[in-house]
Amino acid sequence: MKTTKKIPKTFISFLLVSLLIWLLITFSKEYNTSIVFPVDYSNISQNKLLQATPTKELEVLVKANGFKILRTRFNAKTIVIDASSLIKKRHQTFFTFK
Repeated sequence: MKTTKKIPKTFISFLLVSLLIWLLITFSKEYNTSIVFPVDYSNISQNKLLQATPTKELEVLVKANGFKILRTRFNAKTIVIDASSLIKKRHQTFFTFK
């Protein structure tokens, strides 16, 4: 004789509701974290030479609630840097942004 235990549907529904409430409470808090964004360079002048490989990723420190951080992690946008806006600093050997 075989006996099987069935989990009641009410237990599963209460478990799912409690999990949803826990997620809402956890993601509504504010967190400090770092997010890495890919970097893309545009309008690089032909008469300028890069001495080193440019940075491919940029790490940004973020203070936000969990929902915004989660959305940013799944929707990581590329940071586009316009190289035509570089200017040479006086008496320096490097360029900075305007």
